[in-house]
Amino acid sequence: MQMSKRNQFLLLGMILLIGLFSFPGIACAAETSYDNSGNLTFSSIGLAENPDSILGAALPPQPTLGTNLKLTDNLTITPDDSVTVKLRLNYLINTLLDPNDTNKFTLSRGYLDFSPNSLVSLRLGKQRLAWGTGYAWNPVNILDEPRNALTDNDDPEGITALRTDLYLGPVTTQIIIKPSASWESSDRAIRFKVSPAGFDLAYGLIGNNAGQTDHIFDFAYSFSGIGIRGEAFYQAEGNWRNDKKDILNYLVGVDYNFPGGYYLALEYYHNDSAFKDIPELLTYIAANSLDPITANGLITNLSNNGGIVRDHLFLRAMKTIGENFNTQLVFIYNPADQSVVVQPQLEYTWRQNTTLFCKLLYLNGGLNSEANISPIKSQLELGIKVNY
Repeated sequence: MQMSKRNQFLLLGMILLIGLFSFPGIACAAETSYDNSGNLTFSSIGLAENPDSILGAALPPQPTLGTNLKLTDNLTITPDDSVTVKLRLNYLINTLLDPNDTNKFTLSRGYLDFSPNSLVSLRLGKQRLAWGTGYAWNPVNILDEPRNALTDNDDPEGITALRTDLYLGPVTTQIIIKPSASWESSDRAIRFKVSPAGFDLAYGLIGNNAGQTDHIFDFAYSFSGIGIRGEAFYQAEGNWRNDKKDILNYLVGVDYNFPGGYYLALEYYHNDSAFKDIPELLTYIAANSLDPITANGLITNLSNNGGIVRDHLFLRAMKTIGENFNTQLVFIYNPADQSVVVQPQLEYTWRQNTTLFCKLLYLNGGLNSEANISPIKSQLELGIKVNY
């Protein structure tokens, strides 16, 4: 049977790891340890469609009431001090999704960690790279599945990759291979990180499957309770609407813990990959004769990958009340269309492992670049989350 290039890569990686186990001085522990944890979330959701959306009237109506059930289970197996196996299983039922795809079962993590000594570690399997320092957006972390600034899913599904970390003096070097059908179509990356005088600085190069080279940079620094951070992504001649236009995506952010349990985070994000403004988006839709469903798919893809229009301002305020209540208020403002998304949230912790929550999302404006909410005017979610 002919084996694909990707399967050949994974097989070679497993052979490499097995070979490392045979090195002298590596002995298996007498007893394997296990750790299992997870959570179950159930909520009811009600939403109102957005009559001001540029595509809302042309899109098929969607359910306005639904339920969401999500089970996440994490299993960590440690057969040896130098070996760790991690698995994460997710099961999702959401009746507001596509009626033909309301049940989803995914293995969002499944990897083997091997650290034979303090200088090197290897990881093979489905994992998150988690590059960058952004709170709401993450422009340098383009190999991972994108995050979303308005959801709880800050840790989405992983990618299949081989990762090597080298700890040599003050520099940490990370090498990534994300396999595809052939070596030429696989993504390769190398990233260097140093921490001089309290700064965390990182620079990386990514060779993508289109034959381009991407440059990434991020930094973080804290002083007197104030945290500052930033990221930048650069690709020459990479804009998908104009192959002669360079892309420079960047963000800067600051956060601070105030006395009395208050927390405030502010972030500005510029996304060259997106449209300059809504008229440019509409011109593109008209010029390419996109029907409403295809156009909405374009908007969904853009919003899930950092925004429909280029500039974004994010504000998150949090306050702890007593020992059991947590409040949160999020704003996302788009100057190009002068729209604001507001998301207040209240949580009550009961018996340490159970959280009751109420979350409201409201859009003031016809379109916003986050969370694929262009057809949605408001959404209310009431639920319970149990950790074990």
